[in-house]
Amino acid sequence: MKDVGRRLYSEIDIDIEPARLCTRILSVREQIARELSKDLKVIAKMGQQIFDSYRLNRKNRKDTKQSAGTGDKDEESTVSAFDSPSAFYLTFDPNDDDAFAPSPLRKSNFDLLYNLITLEAIVQLVEDGVVLGEDEAQNK
Repeated sequence: MKDVGRRLYSEIDIDIEPARLCTRILSVREQIARELSKDLKVIAKMGQQIFDSYRLNRKNRKDTKQSAGTGDKDEESTVSAFDSPSAFYLTFDPNDDDAFAPSPLRKSNFDLLYNLITLEAIVQLVEDGVVLGEDEAQNK
């Protein structure tokens, strides 16, 4: 037997005050903007660390190659081109009174920002006509 007309939900009346709602929305917007601003600086530092580690690893490979006197391909393939920095800083310490609590989607926002920056960099390289990987001299 079916219950016809029976509600599967309940209604709750809430008074909405537009000024308070607007204040909350602007507060969340400000927090996300603050986080994205910090993330942009961190991503720039991460990029610089990648360049620095690439240059150092490249120098170490050349020094190793010169001291060994051979260009052993097996040795070269085991050395990474660069060290990838982690985004471990995104973790929040609840005991730190000076730190703001992150927004609920902080890590997702960071990933989206990182992917957006990477996409923009690729688009700029393609528009400038830069081709990587085809010319050995270009990648040294």
